[in-house]
Amino acid sequence: MKKIIVICFLLLSSKNLVAQEIKNLSFILVVDDEIISTKSKLTFIISTDTSTENLPAQYYPGTLSLSKLDYEKLISPATKTIYLKYHDTVYVDGKATYYDFEIEYQKAWLQDLYNILRIYDLNSKKNKKKFDPLSSTKNYTFELTSSNTTFLRIRKK
Repeated sequence: MKKIIVICFLLLSSKNLVAQEIKNLSFILVVDDEIISTKSKLTFIISTDTSTENLPAQYYPGTLSLSKLDYEKLISPATKTIYLKYHDTVYVDGKATYYDFEIEYQKAWLQDLYNILRIYDLNSKKNKKKFDPLSSTKNYTFELTSSNTTFLRIRKK
């Protein structure tokens, strides 16, 4: 009986260890030309033919961390679309700035050595003069640089 209890305990413990494995991606998030230098929560929203799922991730400058299981879901052939959602409140000089961005992400970008995601909030006059919004409902745009990709927006004159 003791052997059965020990075996069950070991099986449950090993399952927890696997579930806690972390995948770290080299990632820098820049909003309005400022590196986000605080620990932040991001969410990947993935869609398959049959469902939509939110996958939590932690960001701190230089690293995006998520569970290995969630990373495998992101790059799975079953995953049809990926969105990266960033929602945060930043205080600068006593003023609160609210960020709520949702960026369509590509699987290939997740497999690159690094990603630098630059988001431009078009509520800012300087950015509004440079870029067009992603859509009529999204008053922001983005650029991405990685080891294999450079995705830049056309700038206004």
